[in-house]
Amino acid sequence: MSRSAAIHRSVTAILLLLLTALPAAAQTLGVGGDSQINQCEEKPFTITIQNNSGNTVGLIQITARLASLTGFAYVTGSSSLAINGTPFCSSDPNPSGTDLVWNLDDDCGGANVLADGDTLTVTFSLATDCSAVSGTLNARIDYEDVSNPGTPLYDDSGVHTITVLPGGVTIRKRPNVIPGEVGQDVTWTLEVVNTGQGVIENVVVTDLLGAGLAYASSDPSGNNSGQTTTWTSAEVAAFAAMNPGDTGTLDITATVTACENLDNSADVRWGCDTITPPCFNTATDGGTAEAAVRRLVTSPLLDFVHPDVNFDEYCRDYADVSFPITNIGDGTAHN
Repeated sequence: MSRSAAIHRSVTAILLLLLTALPAAAQTLGVGGDSQINQCEEKPFTITIQNNSGNTVGLIQITARLASLTGFAYVTGSSSLAINGTPFCSSDPNPSGTDLVWNLDDDCGGANVLADGDTLTVTFSLATDCSAVSGTLNARIDYEDVSNPGTPLYDDSGVHTITVLPGGVTIRKRPNVIPGEVGQDVTWTLEVVNTGQGVIENVVVTDLLGAGLAYASSDPSGNNSGQTTTWTSAEVAAFAAMNPGDTGTLDITATVTACENLDNSADVRWGCDTITPPCFNTATDGGTAEAAVRRLVTSPLLDFVHPDVNFDEYCRDYADVSFPITNIGDGTAHN
């Protein structure tokens, strides 16, 4: 054998080795689903594999990679695996770090193969929490050509970008200052606005009256306990979910009962539910709506006729006197 022929055979062998090690373009791998999602929302996604290799493939393992999706989690029981549209397995994936792994033979039973031209789909749902931010859902398939066992192949080109729409909320109170007298009722209007880019859920509004005010009524009727009144979706159906730009209004009426502590504050929060810590709360994150009553001071007008006072004894230094006093003015008389 000539030297040039030997070199040619060596190069050919190296090329064959490299081609064997590289992932084969034996299928089309794609990831589908909605490209936008709200915080505290659940949506389905699909990994699709079409076998274009000309051969049957087996030992199939599908991996959904969530490493770049902060605040996303798999929804238990949401998986459905199908070949050419016919479901054959509903096994949950095996977690591996941030990956979700479906091993068809282990998880779905038997030797599951994909013939040339067949399409395998894996549908599952992901749910977001308060910390969710935009990222990509990546997918990978590992498999073997059944006609050439022992040679692992893979494709990790599947990618799908998901944009998280952050929620936001503000609360306002009108008017900021109300003039009022002791004994008079005053009414504030609370305005709640979704100022974010996404839907907000489980909205809760809390109004706190100062000690110099007494709750009289609210519209819609809230859940009142002492100085605190609360509205949830149980009292205001629209608070279950508010779209961007949605506005809700509430009225609260209180009676002025004292000369001091006539302040009033209101806060709003929202989250994935009403039990776990909220995604946003104006009470802790800023934005409390403040208001107060400006007390109107009016003077009393006392009407009375005092009697003559006589001392019966020269050395006596006091006498018992009584007479009626009537307040005929607008103000409140005090001791």
